[in-house]
Amino acid sequence: MNLYEFEGKNIFSKFDISIPKGFNVKRGEDVILEYNSLGVTDVVVKAQVLSGKRGKNNAILFCSSAEETSQAVKDLFNMDVRG
Repeated sequence: MNLYEFEGKNIFSKFDISIPKGFNVKRGEDVILEYNSLGVTDVVVKAQVLSGKRGKNNAILFCSSAEETSQAVKDLFNMDVRG
């Protein structure tokens, strides 16, 4: 079975399994507003693709500010992650 990470988290939450705070972003959405709602500084931005090796393909980015997070999201939307 292939699941995107956010789909797995949705299943876990239905069964009261704890999951890290997070949100999904689609093109054109306000990343900074969502980032500020988390109440944290360090975040991990991940491309949601049905492929392994996201880290080796630079599709997992570590950020420590709203602006850095916004830029990371833009970069991920502009890249091709393993087709």
